[in-house]
Amino acid sequence: MQTDEDAKMLALSVIAHRSRLAIFRMLVAVGSRGMPAGEISARLGMVRSSLSFHLKDMLQANLVSARREGTFIFYSAVLDTVHGVIDFLTEHCLACPTGVFPPGEKAAISRVRMSGSAEGAVTNEVSR
Repeated sequence: MQTDEDAKMLALSVIAHRSRLAIFRMLVAVGSRGMPAGEISARLGMVRSSLSFHLKDMLQANLVSARREGTFIFYSAVLDTVHGVIDFLTEHCLACPTGVFPPGEKAAISRVRMSGSAEGAVTNEVSR
């Protein structure tokens, strides 16, 4: 069974590919109405078999959703998945005691200054 963390890691690894990122960006731009696979292929100049391979991975990672309308399959970006990845990275990778603040708070600019102490040792001073 896949954990929530596993799902976010899968989404991150799948979107970290130039072609899949291009597909995702295009689908975000067209919004919830989505776009049929043939049009994605034509706009990106991507061979349909290659597009199909990438869309399969993106569906598995829940980065896109698919819906059938007649003979066409329309694909749409799943923004909640990407927001979840961003939240995960913010919480688990960026949150640290040296000045990264929770989302929504205005981050103060921190500056680390090296200065010599009276004994000649180097100390770090953090100013905010």
